[in-house]
Amino acid sequence: MARSSPGSTRRGTCPWGSPGRAGTLFVADRTEDGWLSRLRPGGGPDLSTIPFYEHAPLGMVHDGQHLWVVDPHRAKIHEIDPDDGTTIRSFDAPAGAPTGIGFDGKYLWGADHGSDELYMIDRRDGSVVMTVASPGPYPNALAISGGAMWLADYQTRKALQARVDGRRAVLRGQERRVHVSFE
Repeated sequence: MARSSPGSTRRGTCPWGSPGRAGTLFVADRTEDGWLSRLRPGGGPDLSTIPFYEHAPLGMVHDGQHLWVVDPHRAKIHEIDPDDGTTIRSFDAPAGAPTGIGFDGKYLWGADHGSDELYMIDRRDGSVVMTVASPGPYPNALAISGGAMWLADYQTRKALQARVDGRRAVLRGQERRVHVSFE
């Protein structure tokens, strides 16, 4: 696909998206660095692309104000301004093979397929609040809605639901407790 210029929208071959504010869908493509598309899937004209200065986005979530993007090659989590693409700050991911990211209204949640763990992350400083063993061998993507976390596992090709209340994590469907350590 040809490289887009600012002001146009684009669709690549390996897109990752995240809903944002006011019905905007942010889409990045792992195969083409440099741009974030802002789309209006519910109707209306698509917004223009914005520059994106980090490499190979994998997971992405909007916290109501900023985008948070996982960079698996550098094992970083980046906070991005959704208006102009500026990297506000970056911190190291909790482990070396980050894949997915979610937001529960207060904390970021990160998935890591190398450690097979999920991490509750304080977005103010990147510190790990809680570590939870992943229910599958390759946690890949996270989505959090209505107090439930949905986890996609690449290797088992399953979507699993977990509920975390800050003291323990329970997998729904299997109704077994997972190991939780407090830092």
